[in-house]
Amino acid sequence: MHDFIIAQVLCEMGVHLPQEKFLRELFWTWFTVRGRFNYTNVSRYVACDERTLRRWFARGFDWLGFNGRLLDRMLPAGDELIAAQDASFVPKSGKHTHGLGYFFNGGASRSEKGLEVSLVSVVDVTQGTAYALSAMQTPPGEDDAGKGKKKKPRGEKKRPRPGKETADTRIDVYLRHFQSARSFLPKRVRHVAVDGDFAKEKFVNGVCALDMDVVGKLRSDASAKYLYNGPRQGRGRPKQYADKVQWSTPDMRRWKDEGAFGAGMNLYTAVLRHTSLKRAIRVAMLVETKSGRRALLFSTDTQLDARTIVGYYKARFQIEFLFRDAKQGAGLNHCQARNAPALDFHWNLALCAVNLAKWREKRCTQKKRFSLASCKQRLGNEQLLELFSRGLGLDLNFVKSHPAYQDLCNYGVILP
Repeated sequence: MHDFIIAQVLCEMGVHLPQEKFLRELFWTWFTVRGRFNYTNVSRYVACDERTLRRWFARGFDWLGFNGRLLDRMLPAGDELIAAQDASFVPKSGKHTHGLGYFFNGGASRSEKGLEVSLVSVVDVTQGTAYALSAMQTPPGEDDAGKGKKKKPRGEKKRPRPGKETADTRIDVYLRHFQSARSFLPKRVRHVAVDGDFAKEKFVNGVCALDMDVVGKLRSDASAKYLYNGPRQGRGRPKQYADKVQWSTPDMRRWKDEGAFGAGMNLYTAVLRHTSLKRAIRVAMLVETKSGRRALLFSTDTQLDARTIVGYYKARFQIEFLFRDAKQGAGLNHCQARNAPALDFHWNLALCAVNLAKWREKRCTQKKRFSLASCKQRLGNEQLLELFSRGLGLDLNFVKSHPAYQDLCNYGVILP
């Protein structure tokens, strides 16, 4: 079933026949691979050798256009959608891999040597799941690439490399990545949910310039001011802002009580002027009734409801499940290549395979729960039965019509 939608998209893109045949076979066999997803092992499951795989991976592919057209066919018309962006650490050994540097590893809670992949995804809030749109490698900064090397003698100035006098920051890279994927997002997507690391003026202004709004998280000690709504005092420019927000003892008269939010949580909201972002934002403050601890969520859309802000930020976490499934079941961490095009091909292939697995399981099982392990087991059983049928000269249509066919396909499946 998923082979038909792949053929439709590739035909619409005008992909030439040899690459189309290679991609269709690769998608069909990707989840049947057992072990590591490197060239040597994958070549045992496809009808091409290791050198052919290396050549196709290094040639590259328009994954952004492919995923954009694929999601247009996958996403239901009436579902509520948002965008989400995050980055994840990918371990990599060796010394000559493109983009190798020191990046923060959330699993180890420290910076480690490896690679980082930035991902822009589409989150289906109604169904509670996320689909990958574009994966891009994050280049290391000068400080990241130079960690572990010997320091220059004290007093010796570091000479800038030609053309690298003003190095881009991580926020610049993330913003450029989102800007490149903006035109491929569904038209109904108006908000992008990000983590607290993206709550920077440059990123927020860049997203708002694309006619979108940001939903994110603030520091617990964020510098903000109340908006002034009192009478005009004297001559000159009207007063815009009141006193600063004291988060230890906030003035609750300026906050709107939205009532209880879950067990032991209260929700309050107000429109504040954020000092670092230099704009008015809608803040949703979640407060624990017992401990008094709080979490500050925000949106640049000041008309957005506070409960919707919390719901969008909770839905953002679905992108973490994309990374988890791609690493555990689709070989996101197993790339054997060292050049940039092959790395990009491997990462986007792994994440796109998870998209196809979700769509296939939804169409075949009609269940809201998704298990990538079950999907891999089921696809592996189906391909094995097809190989047995062809090898033994059996009629495949007769095999599929047998009452025991579905039981054999669900052999070892967690969620049948």
